[in-house]
Amino acid sequence: MRIQYLWRQRTLFQLMTHRRASTYNKRPFWRRPWPAALLGCAVAGTAIIAFSKPSPIDANYPASVARHIHEALYRQTGSSLQDFQRAWKAYQSAIEQAEKENMDMESASIQGIRLQMANLQESSGGYQLAWKLFWDIFKRTESLKDFTEQRVIIASKIIELSEPLGLQMEAAKAADFIIQSLLRNEINDEPENKSRLFEQTATLYFQLGKPSYAVPLYYQALELTMNNPTCHGLILMNNLATSLLAQTDHIDKKYHEKLLQQSRDWSQKAVDSYHFAYPKDRTLECHSGCAAAFFTLGQVAERNGNVEMAIKNYRNAESLRAHDPYNDGSMMAHIALDRLDKNAFLRPNDD
Repeated sequence: MRIQYLWRQRTLFQLMTHRRASTYNKRPFWRRPWPAALLGCAVAGTAIIAFSKPSPIDANYPASVARHIHEALYRQTGSSLQDFQRAWKAYQSAIEQAEKENMDMESASIQGIRLQMANLQESSGGYQLAWKLFWDIFKRTESLKDFTEQRVIIASKIIELSEPLGLQMEAAKAADFIIQSLLRNEINDEPENKSRLFEQTATLYFQLGKPSYAVPLYYQALELTMNNPTCHGLILMNNLATSLLAQTDHIDKKYHEKLLQQSRDWSQKAVDSYHFAYPKDRTLECHSGCAAAFFTLGQVAERNGNVEMAIKNYRNAESLRAHDPYNDGSMMAHIALDRLDKNAFLRPNDD
């Protein structure tokens, strides 16, 4: 009897243990004591490590300067005029405090504060002051080592702001620096970004009336996009064709025929590339680039005295208004047709 009693107790104990284990396993992970405790320790340890590690600002600036920079960055996230004013004042206080701390006012750390001030002015619409700040930083950092890529970014900003301000002539020095850095392979960046820099400098030289400078730069920009063709390639091809056409206003007439042929070839390549693309892959940039290429073909035909071919190309450019009503090529083609086509008033108005 004693053995039977002990056996029953043992069976009952196993049954209770099994039920508890089953209930324990059915609980969610976060309600189990040991895993929940381990998870809590892991989260707490990660938080301690993250918050105990100093930020780059605290590591590169004295505490009195870093405090103002942190305040400026916080205020800069706001959208009100008061936030902008407080951020600007905090940056100014950081510069003043850095001078009191006997920091090198020409060092990269101080230029970083000035760069933030320039970006703040640009984001708020103060383009004139932003341009002056970017230009001042560009000149101050001329002798800094290992600052080439940052200077290229600053030079690009100078060129970007120069067009709305009418300061393209002053921005030519920044463009020269970008080209030298690109040709010396001093910029470790993606081909698409290098292509954008070549295009930006080429556009600046074209606006300055130097199409002979723009041609090789547009060609370099196009070459860098060949491995990953996009609709922007059509824009680059037409810009190259337009620059070749513009050179006829600056060189002897004996070279005109060759330049006109090269311009026609590049414009035709842009048109062919447009037609090779699947219709579903043609973006607004594709339509705009093809319209501009047709307009350039019309200009070349007009320069060669072939008015009928010019009208045909202008009409092709204008027809792309159905896809992009406000693209430059179609609108300029419409003006050219009004000038050349005697029956222009008979054409239906698609507007």
